[in-house]
Amino acid sequence: MNYAKSRQIASLRQMVPSAVCLQPDESRWQVQLVNQQFHTICTLQVLLPDQFPSVAPRISVTERLEHPWLNADHVTGHPALRSWNPHCHLGTVVSEIVKEFTRNPPRHTAGPATAAAAIPSRTTQPVGAASSDRSVGGVQQPPPPLYGQSVSPPGTSGPSTPSNRPRTPLPPCPAEFERVKQMSLAELEFYKDNPNCLDDLITESEQLQQYAAMTSDLIKANAEVLEKNLARQQEVEEAQKAVTEKWTALQARKAEVEGLLKEQDALMQRFNAPQMVSALAEEARADFTAAEEVKRELFSASIDLHTFKRAYLQHRKDFHRKMAKKEKLERQQQ
Repeated sequence: MNYAKSRQIASLRQMVPSAVCLQPDESRWQVQLVNQQFHTICTLQVLLPDQFPSVAPRISVTERLEHPWLNADHVTGHPALRSWNPHCHLGTVVSEIVKEFTRNPPRHTAGPATAAAAIPSRTTQPVGAASSDRSVGGVQQPPPPLYGQSVSPPGTSGPSTPSNRPRTPLPPCPAEFERVKQMSLAELEFYKDNPNCLDDLITESEQLQQYAAMTSDLIKANAEVLEKNLARQQEVEEAQKAVTEKWTALQARKAEVEGLLKEQDALMQRFNAPQMVSALAEEARADFTAAEEVKRELFSASIDLHTFKRAYLQHRKDFHRKMAKKEKLERQQQ
């Protein structure tokens, strides 16, 4: 594979992570499109000719659909496909086709397009009859991942994380089986007429064995996770109890704080500046009146001079002290 073709395929992997490789030489790809309700819109087939990228890729759908970008079952409406050159990016083109078909889904017409089967199916179809678009070599292929989901390139493996691998990776299903290719027509007819033998053939295949091993591993892994969760049940219950106790204590402290805030509000209402100014003014007037009363008692000879001086000076002192506080509070309010 030349460098230019490798770069084009890399752009396809990057721009359309859900693209599934169907051929070992990476010349045939498939992308399944779904809407927001996860209903299938259509399936794109991307074929890269031997001369690619000097010639345009052949992009088609697996059903008979109607869309301005479709001519029969071939995608021809994208501008880059009409004027293709080696500098066009395959990933960008396929990504834009996916976006267009997702935004404006094609409409179904009379009947689906068909593809030749490699071996006869278990139905009454004759050898070489058309099979469903997901059947290769008489073996049902797993559905390709949904558009937008991340998958590893064929032949690679890595740890599965929720962020980059929503599904458990499945073994790749080859487009053809060497064992089937080596069968004679008589053997194919035999398997066509004997479904049970065909079941045995499929069951013994390497791909199905891989699926069985994966299923066993998943069951074992789930059982281990379950055991770990059950082992931590007591720990979780104790943590829940501790949280409940802390929540109760928090509510008690909250009620205490609310009570203190109410007391603070009452004190603020009682000792707010306007009320304190009014109270100081009232008390200052009382001290002034008391001082004048002491003065009248002196003039009427009701008290002696020593008593007058002591009482009069005290009332006047209290009067001026309260008036000073009153004026200070008034200045603070301005």
